[in-house]
Amino acid sequence: MLNFNLRVTNDVLEIITTLNKMHQDQSPVMVWQNLGERRIIRNAVIAAIDFSAGKIILTPDGATKSFDFVGPQTVYMRGHEKSILFKRENVKIDKRRIIVDIPKEVRMFEKRINPRIKLGFNSPYLGLIEIKVNSSTELRKEFLFNIYDLSSKGVSFNFNFKDQIYFAEGTEIFISKLGQIPFKKPIEGRVVYLKKVEFISQGNRISKMKMGVAFRSPLGEKVLFSFK
Repeated sequence: MLNFNLRVTNDVLEIITTLNKMHQDQSPVMVWQNLGERRIIRNAVIAAIDFSAGKIILTPDGATKSFDFVGPQTVYMRGHEKSILFKRENVKIDKRRIIVDIPKEVRMFEKRINPRIKLGFNSPYLGLIEIKVNSSTELRKEFLFNIYDLSSKGVSFNFNFKDQIYFAEGTEIFISKLGQIPFKKPIEGRVVYLKKVEFISQGNRISKMKMGVAFRSPLGEKVLFSFK
């Protein structure tokens, strides 16, 4: 029944953005465990996400005062309000919390598909972004990065290793231009992942950094249309 209108995705930005929104909104998560013919179902919320350790921490919600799952059996998780479904094995469970790895692959409900425009590592489109150099001042540093892909919820860039020292998960980003579209008021976002990637360009193996950024507010259709 749960698989009707579901699609599989391993899009890191989409997964992280969805989980982070669930954490911010404290939207309910249904957690269950199958033990033979018996199924234990409890309600939870995401209490914290540790991006550096790659962990999600869930705590009881509502009428669920504590967890009574059996560790380390497989645990399934489904967002009540957000369209995500996944399972994890070898989880850490006690009465007060469940600790699971951030999933690399999930199922998402088709009715909430957020189309992503993939431009690739050789994309000619550039994004002009800024970060605050000092939190106590308005001094900012500017970068011009290649856009790898884009959706209404986020964007990913690829760039050279020399610039990675300026970014970390959680870094606030201010985007003043995407492709040929400038913004009078910069788009605000936050870095949700950083990773090393390799690709082939004109027969040569190239290594770069890839960075995913989640927007604070959805991007307008006009901007997306300019990339199609």
